[in-house]
Order: sequence, then C-alpha cells, then structure tokens
Amino acid sequence: MGRNRKVARNVLLSAAQQVVVGRGAAHLTLDAVANDAGVSKASVLYDYKSKGALVHALVTHGLEAENARVEQVRRLLDGTEDSGIRARIALTARRRPSVDDRSAAVAIISALGCDPELKEIGRACVRETVDDITKTARNPRAALLALLALEGLRHLEYLDLHNWSCEEFAAILADIAWLPGQQLPDDPPPPDALPPDALLSDDPSGSSAMQPLSPP
Repeated sequence: MGRNRKVARNVLLSAAQQVVVGRGAAHLTLDAVANDAGVSKASVLYDYKSKGALVHALVTHGLEAENARVEQVRRLLDGTEDSGIRARIALTARRRPSVDDRSAAVAIISALGCDPELKEIGRACVRETVDDITKTARNPRAALLALLALEGLRHLEYLDLHNWSCEEFAAILADIAWLPGQQLPDDPPPPDALPPDALLSDDPSGSSAMQPLSPP
C-alpha cells in the first residue's frame, strides 16, 4: 500500500508540473491536476488537502530533484577540489533550461513571493548550498564569488531574460570555473574600504552617474 501511495504522489506531482508548464501557475487547481492525472479529485485530496499543500510539494520536489542531480555530478568528480561549486558548474554546463524548465521556474518564483513558508524553504536551500560550497572549497571567498556569478547566469537563463549562444555560454562558464582557484585574502576588506558613494560621481550639471572602479 505504501509503495502505491508513493507512485500516486509522483503521478500527481508530474500532472501538477504539466498544468503549470502548459497553462501557467494561475491554472494550478486540484481539479486540473486530477484531470491531467486521470484520477478523481478525491484521490488528489487524499495526499494534498489544498492547492497550497500541492504547491509546497511541487516546490520541495523540484528542490530535491536539483540536489539529487548535484550529488550525481559530485560523485563523478570523485573528490575533486572545490567539489561543491564545481559540481554545480558542471551541471549547469550539461543542462541548459528547456521551455518547460523556464515555465516551472517562473511559477516557483511567483509562489515564493506569495508564501512566507515557501520562502523559508527557499532560504534554507540557499543556506545549505552556501554552506556546502564554502566547506568544500580551498578558498571559500573565491568559491562564493563563483556561486554568485553562476546563480546570476542561471537566473538570466531560467527567466529567459537573455539568450546566450553556445559559445558565449561556454566561455562564461569557463570564466566562472576559473574563480574558485584564485587566491583571495582570507579576510574580506573592512567595511569602510569602499565608501557607499564610491561609485557615484557628480557631473557639472549636478546629476549623479555611475562610474567604473579603477583597478587597484
């Protein structure tokens, strides 16, 4: 009986994802999931008492699937230095988002913005990622910079805000992969090393404009 329930949940989550991808998150209802899964609404209610519970399960399932993919790539690296960040870089290189991935990402971001409990799940996931990357890094600060760059690239891709060519994408990932091996100082610069207005410069007209930093 337990095995059948687990299979049923996977079917329901798959149907829920198809609803989100095909019709948008606004159309995710228990009735729509039941229809796509080919089961009764009562069968959906058996596992998920509300739309909110279904959304929570869908987001959690997506996060768990991503973590499983990271661990699979990490095992292939077999103890490579900086395995936490390098596994995520390798996974990003191997799996660019599909149209379905992008639709699901938009739905998840929308859900996180409306649900404090889901947002906390997302925060916990980020904390675990940062902890994993810094603990497995030769230079935690450099690895953290690489993570920030990687996540920026992934967000542009998943939100379909910019389409990089294959060559551009590979070159950017190569630059990000270079970061973890850099020797940054163990201690970050003091808070007053860069004044808050260091990037602002008043021009003669009285308006402020962003100015590039000069190299040290």
